[in-house]
Amino acid sequence: MQRTATVQRTDTTQAARYVSSRVLGDLLSIHEKFHMDTERRMKALAHDMEVGLIYDCLSELRLFLYSQRSTQPIRVYIYKRVARGSFAPSPHSGRIARSSELIGGRIEYEVGLRDRSMWEALKSRHQLRLPWSSCSGRSTVGMSAAADGGYASGELGFSRTMYTR
Repeated sequence: MQRTATVQRTDTTQAARYVSSRVLGDLLSIHEKFHMDTERRMKALAHDMEVGLIYDCLSELRLFLYSQRSTQPIRVYIYKRVARGSFAPSPHSGRIARSSELIGGRIEYEVGLRDRSMWEALKSRHQLRLPWSSCSGRSTVGMSAAADGGYASGELGFSRTMYTR
């Protein structure tokens, strides 16, 4: 019985590592194409997402991209934990569409949690790299949504939807 639990945990860890490395590719693409945030912060965000997937407490990652002068996001990427076969996985990461209006803008992000108490425990044990705080959840009302692939490994699926204004 112990061996099965260990094998399952290893499989989940490997799947989370694969999926987070693909999301990191997207984050680095956003950093490089739009000069948003730092590479170090993007790596920290991917790390925290991976930890959240490993401990099964993360359900969603939302990225909000703003132009330099905008108070509303121009583009939003929502990565959502879903059943593996429910979307067409992307063959590689970094497929972030270019947009001249986003160059020099800013990125903000939120997570959706499946298990807040576990997430808080990870924070208190200093297993997360970013200083997470509660948020009210930004709206995507008035934005157009388009399925935009996602990443899958093992039983773990993380679909990506792109919202544009």
